[in-house]
Amino acid sequence: MSLRDDSRGCTLRHDCRSARRSFLGTDSDRRTLSFGPFHLLPARELLVRGDQPVRIGSRALGILVAMAERAGEVVSKRELFDIVWPNTAVEESSLRVHVAALRRALGEGEGDNRYIATIPGRGYRFVAPVATSGHPALRQTDAAARPRTDGIVVTGIRIFGRDDFVASLDALLHERRLVTVVGPGGMGKTSVALAVTDCVAPRYSDGAFIVELARLADPRLAPTALATTLGKPARSKDATPELLEFLQDKHMLVVLDNCEHLIDAAAELAERITQNTSQVSVLATSREPLRALGETVARLPSLGFPTRLEGLTTAEALSFPAMQLFLDRAKATRSDFELDDSTVPFAADICRRLDGIPLAIELAAGRVDAFGIRELASLLDERFRVLNRGRRTALPRQQTLSATFDWSYELLSESEQTVLRRLSVFVGAVSMEPALAVAAGSGHSTSDTAAVIAGLVSKSLVAADTGGPVTQYRMLESTRSYAREKLIEAGESSAAARRHASFYAALLDRAHSEFLSKPLAEWMAEYSSSIDNVHVAIDWALSPDGDSDVGVALTANAVPLWTRLTLLEECRTRVERALSVLSPDVARGGKREMQLFAAFAAASTLTKGPGPESELAWLATLQIAERIGDIDYQLRALWGIWIGHHTGESQAKALEAARQFREVATLSSDVADPIVGDRIIGTVLWAQGELQAARSTMERVLRSYVAPSDRSHLIRFQFDQRVTAYSALSLTLWLQGFPEQAMKIVETSAQLAQILAHDPSIFHAIALSGCRVALLAGDRPSADRLLALLQGAVARQVSYGVWIRAYRGEIMIRDGDPEAGSRLLEVALTELPKAAFHAHYAPLRAALAQGFAAAGRVDDATIAIEHALALAERTGDVWYFPELLRIKGEFLVARRAPDAAEETFLLSLDWARRQGALAWELRTGISLARLWAEQDRIDVAHAFLSELRARFTEGFETVDLVEAAQLLTRLEDSRRGDTDEIETDKSARGKLL
Repeated sequence: MSLRDDSRGCTLRHDCRSARRSFLGTDSDRRTLSFGPFHLLPARELLVRGDQPVRIGSRALGILVAMAERAGEVVSKRELFDIVWPNTAVEESSLRVHVAALRRALGEGEGDNRYIATIPGRGYRFVAPVATSGHPALRQTDAAARPRTDGIVVTGIRIFGRDDFVASLDALLHERRLVTVVGPGGMGKTSVALAVTDCVAPRYSDGAFIVELARLADPRLAPTALATTLGKPARSKDATPELLEFLQDKHMLVVLDNCEHLIDAAAELAERITQNTSQVSVLATSREPLRALGETVARLPSLGFPTRLEGLTTAEALSFPAMQLFLDRAKATRSDFELDDSTVPFAADICRRLDGIPLAIELAAGRVDAFGIRELASLLDERFRVLNRGRRTALPRQQTLSATFDWSYELLSESEQTVLRRLSVFVGAVSMEPALAVAAGSGHSTSDTAAVIAGLVSKSLVAADTGGPVTQYRMLESTRSYAREKLIEAGESSAAARRHASFYAALLDRAHSEFLSKPLAEWMAEYSSSIDNVHVAIDWALSPDGDSDVGVALTANAVPLWTRLTLLEECRTRVERALSVLSPDVARGGKREMQLFAAFAAASTLTKGPGPESELAWLATLQIAERIGDIDYQLRALWGIWIGHHTGESQAKALEAARQFREVATLSSDVADPIVGDRIIGTVLWAQGELQAARSTMERVLRSYVAPSDRSHLIRFQFDQRVTAYSALSLTLWLQGFPEQAMKIVETSAQLAQILAHDPSIFHAIALSGCRVALLAGDRPSADRLLALLQGAVARQVSYGVWIRAYRGEIMIRDGDPEAGSRLLEVALTELPKAAFHAHYAPLRAALAQGFAAAGRVDDATIAIEHALALAERTGDVWYFPELLRIKGEFLVARRAPDAAEETFLLSLDWARRQGALAWELRTGISLARLWAEQDRIDVAHAFLSELRARFTEGFETVDLVEAAQLLTRLEDSRRGDTDEIETDKSARGKLL
């Protein structure tokens, strides 16, 4: 069909064409704009140099006319967009591409030639002098013989998101004479080819012609079809010689559309045309390259679509061409259809699951009238039954999604069909190794299968990503769904799934054996990308039609991968499922069962917090480990039991488990295991307020620490043991009255955790000790810096964010914004795990009570502090107990109950002295001295506070010691007979900073 043939009674309403007509005038407009050696004929949409037409794209021509008609003026980018791309959102890069093409066509930069000046931030100016006149005389012999070059192809369909690709093809056709647009079925290759042809046709003096090969069944008829399209019916059986003779002196574009089913014939025809003529270019469309001499391949990508659904707005979504196409086609089906922020995620999900394939999106949008947007999204798994209604006028293979894939599938050889089906068991991208393991099967060598996979890549049915160190292969999701149905129809599904599961079972067995010895970054780079296929393999293996033994092995060996990827819920649910299908032989208490119980317990603890479920699983692990003599898993189980009680609600039970751990650790071949036992004992002693015993234990741990030869301790015991020892030691030192030493330990611990680049250890060093010590010492700069370090880990471990919010709420209360700070802290406390780290919640609960009091919520403050005291007594987390009592005493003072307040302060002092917590003694001593001073017991207050302060040997610049010194000065002034009462800042009561 010639581009000048309007027998089909319609024109392509392509933006570049309709835009030009709005300002080029009609055929009666005979103006010619002349500059340098060029003559520009707006009405003819033609640029000539001398009497020879210049090859130039239609959009570039539109830009040239707009600037030449306003020579010397700045034409803004916005004006050019409105002229060339009306009502279409395009990137500014598209304009730059076409301006660059225009400059090349004009030969700018050759000699003194200069036509277009860029005006930064504004637009462009045509700087050459322009003269306006009638048409120059063209060569009459040529003009009479040539067909018109402004005929337009019929499509009647707008295209979206292809401007840059069309511009790149425009540029390619300047440089190359054989270009093939390659892509999967339904990608819109024909539409793009028509759009390109429409834009470039004016620069071919003998026109542009499209040969629709889709309807041809006999490859021998391809030359005849072209000859017929050119109006030169063949007079012999082989039309090629006559065709080449006719094309000898032609300046023409030939478009060979849909070549894939006649690929050899199309390749031969294209090659012979370009090799035997000098000015005929060929643009082909195909699902695979022609592999012809001189061919340049341009692969057509999918339309861009949103990858993020949560929080997606309509405006954001409609910046993606796939969404623009969906809305356009949906409105064509149902004129009142609109997208809003509530429905746009469903449309975005549809476009994502259809891989941005234009035909699939068109078919989906066409069913909005029948199903609605939400129902359509939910039905998409049945896409080949749902997307079964296209345009009646489309080719049969384009009327349903299934027909589109049938067309490609039926063109494949038997071996290609087999490999394509088998590859459908994979999800995502995989390397050649797993692809061969599954696709080769019986009767196919790996080398033959690799060649077939390469052929499927060439045919656009498998995509190859060569950007990384190892080439990755993947199917578009719609292709995979189609091939999966063919796999089931062929009765090969179970066999392929078994090979798939067997491959990943072997892969994870290797990964498990390398986990402790291989550098973590290297291990993750090699194995982390397999996780989605691991899930598929496990789900099949644990299904009724699967292989439970393979599933159990897969599940057990997947635990390190789940842990490192923090896929803890996936770990817990699949391990629970594996435990339910254990075969009787395995379920008698073997190693696999022990490993699964341990994995379930760990995942349950991390997802739900310590509780009966995880404790029972740890006890089952311990029982099996003791029976089979596995010291490693005995220690893992005892660790799990210990941490469940320590972070839960029983320090007494935690101490019992810690001592049992220490006893078993003496039997371990790992000399570091007894040190771990000492460390967890010391941690419990700290939480119980046994400060001197905790300190000596932690110092012994750090003196005798032996660095493990691998990462086993990070895996078995969750944190780096030095970091956790430093954490308890820093808190203990502050409580004992050594704030400077405590802050030095904090810095050491934080630096070590960062060097390890281990997020849980970073969390322990900062959230559970570093920030707390800094705030206790009144070192706000250090607290802010440590919180900033913890914020860096939030991107990887989202759960850490709640600790940052909790600390920020506490700091806001200290800084005088109790209402906002209390709201933030109260919400954070509800988000913290209900049964974890109780020992570290007490300061937060105390800060919340103080915030309530400062905000005037006296009853809430009293309830909060009483709750914190009761919880500490019940769990045995009494390290903070003296401070909770002091805060309660301050509340009693504020409520004008001095006797009850004094009794509470004295009880706080008693607790602090029994613990050896000099820091708590000082704080309570300040509160008690204030109370006595208000009762005119100046001498008693002064003597008592002086004796307390004299026991400190460091930290005199810290907030509590500074406050004590100021109060002593005021007491001394009163003792000297000053008549003024001692100033007491009631609002400062209970402040920690």
